[in-house]
Amino acid sequence: MADAIKLSKEELEQINSFRNSINEVTFKIGDVELNKVILKNSLEEMEEEYNKLKQQFNQIKKSEKEFVSKLREKYGDGGINLESGEYIKL
Repeated sequence: MADAIKLSKEELEQINSFRNSINEVTFKIGDVELNKVILKNSLEEMEEEYNKLKQQFNQIKKSEKEFVSKLREKYGDGGINLESGEYIKL
C-alpha cells in the first residue's frame, strides 16, 4: 500500500473551492441549455404563428384585389375615396 500523505487544510479548501466552482459552472451550463430549448420552442411557435398570419394577410390581399376588380367591372377604371365613400372614375 502506498504511503498516505495528509493534505493541509488550505490545500483541501482549494480543492473544495475548485469542485464547488466546477459544480456551479456545470449547473449554469445546464440552465443555459434548458433556456435554449425553451427559446427554440418559443421561436418555433412564433414561426408557426407568423406563417399563419402571412397566409391570412395574403388571402385578405387576394380578396381585396378580387373585390376591386369587380368594382372596376361594375364602375369602370377609377379609385375609391374612403373618406367620402365615393368611387371616382378616371
